[in-house]
Amino acid sequence: MANPSEKLNSEPELPRIASDRPFLIGMSLLGGSYLFIIAAMLLADLVFLDYGDQPILGPELLSQGRYPADGSGVTVEVAEGRNYDLKLGKNDKEVFIGPKKLTKSQEFQAQANEVTLHSLQPDTPITASLRAEVKLTDVRMVKDRIILTTDMSHGRIWGEFVRIGSPLESLNGIHEILDTHQKQLSISVPNDYPAGTTLPKPEEIQLSRPNPLIQAIRNSDIQFSI
Repeated sequence: MANPSEKLNSEPELPRIASDRPFLIGMSLLGGSYLFIIAAMLLADLVFLDYGDQPILGPELLSQGRYPADGSGVTVEVAEGRNYDLKLGKNDKEVFIGPKKLTKSQEFQAQANEVTLHSLQPDTPITASLRAEVKLTDVRMVKDRIILTTDMSHGRIWGEFVRIGSPLESLNGIHEILDTHQKQLSISVPNDYPAGTTLPKPEEIQLSRPNPLIQAIRNSDIQFSI
């Protein structure tokens, strides 16, 4: 028979603490899967997205309609020497620009006064898009802003940035669009713009839209989130 005094003097048995190894392994697997998904998304963006500058385009030239049932193409009037952006859809086969044939979406310069679209199957809806690159017709300074006027509607570019290339170094670079109308864009006068300097002529200025990554990084809401 055990001595009662021995039981009183012995230390109480402490509860066993379960190992936290399964929890740590689970969290590591979960965190690793998140990192893998993020890396895969970034890789997909780098591979599939076009990070080059994009032209500023005018309205759609192809009205909704169908290709002729006899298999002939659809002819669209264009301006010779002007740049156009072509996007082919699921029903569109090719586009003829004079003797030249295009079979994929791309930018091109018109070599004639019309282009002809052909479909994969007759009597199907037109799914292609054809838009002209806008041209500047006027550049002027109003107080602390530079107003750029285009020859056609550019679709009201809200909350974006525009890249300017010109002979005037202080005007070059990426600028936030402060205000926009159907045929106008306004930007702030650069801080280093020399006082009294004459603005470049419209034909001396090249406009483009920076790639999506720059648009995102420059966005004030995204900067705040970061």
